[in-house]
Amino acid sequence: MKLYIPANFEDKGFTLIELLVVIAIIGLLASIVLASLNSARSKSRDARRMSDLRQIATALELYASDNNGTYPTGCGWSSWGCWPTFIPSQYIPTVPKDPVNLDLGFCATQPNCHAYEYCNTSSGFILVVNLENPPAQLVGNDPGCNNGGPNWFRVKN
Repeated sequence: MKLYIPANFEDKGFTLIELLVVIAIIGLLASIVLASLNSARSKSRDARRMSDLRQIATALELYASDNNGTYPTGCGWSSWGCWPTFIPSQYIPTVPKDPVNLDLGFCATQPNCHAYEYCNTSSGFILVVNLENPPAQLVGNDPGCNNGGPNWFRVKN
């Protein structure tokens, strides 16, 4: 039995340089994908925050329709202990909390704070959250709720 060895046996396979180039390209592509994934995650969290504010606003409107047009008083930031119960459970089973920061103390003084705020005004309410990405429509401070900035999202009646 004879073994067949091609004449140009040295030309088969890959060189170390070729393998390193391929590994570098795969690493570069992986880092691009991970960066895109992180951006998508932050946008997903922002979408949830905006949806949560709208859900709370609906519950507040239901509360007001059953209480002669008045809204709950008291609780401000979602990091305060009264947040889970400031709207009775028949209007919303559980008041949503931020997907990332659940207990930050007074949010206005915290960098990158994403806790929600409820302001009861003389004519209704304002709900505010600081998003990770700027919203489509920028808002500033509001006389009824003094927090604002480039990434703040508001829902008011």
